[in-house]
Amino acid sequence: MDLSGPGAAGQRALKKPASGKDRNTRLHLYRFHRTRTPGIIEVLNEQMYVMAEYSQRTGLVKWQRVVLASQRDQVERWLEAHYPRD
Repeated sequence: MDLSGPGAAGQRALKKPASGKDRNTRLHLYRFHRTRTPGIIEVLNEQMYVMAEYSQRTGLVKWQRVVLASQRDQVERWLEAHYPRD
């Protein structure tokens, strides 16, 4: 059986999963902006959908859309570094 041809159905399943480097969050794809409510920072994606809200008062992030855990962690660390708790 030849799996090298264009009609090889199972070929993609045999490939190794992408490395962690390929799945890094590109923070430039996210926008962070303060809302009218003091101490609340919105996390928006490149299509301007609200992905999460960060509270400077509590330090908690409320995610409203599903994202990869690695992306979540990186965004949360960035928020803590740039918008420290009050």
